Amino acid sequence: MKDKAQGPFAEAAAQMHKGFPVLVKNGVQDRAQLERLYPEGITAKQFVTRANERVLTDDGEQGMHGKQGIGSTTERHQGQVAAAIYANCAQLDKRQLDEIIEWVRLYKK
Repeated sequence: MKDKAQGPFAEAAAQMHKGFPVLVKNGVQDRAQLERLYPEGITAKQFVTRANERVLTDDGEQGMHGKQGIGSTTERHQGQVAAAIYANCAQLDKRQLDEIIEWVRLYKK
């Protein structure tokens, strides 16, 4: 059964980047595309929790411990956010990244 939360999340991410090519549809990318987007060496393996548990697969899809679809409901949501960051932030400038960080901080208040 498909996680209903994935649809609205993917739709919201697409709306955020309206006017730009959508790089990820359901988290699927090929290795060559990832290498072109992340020449600085940012890898999916760097997206870990404080307990050093991976939240993304090698291809940048949601997956606790690097295994697609694994995790509790909140862990899957965390992985979906991580996948969106991994897939889209390389194209953004520092100002845009700072704005996104501020949006996330709204939820910590």
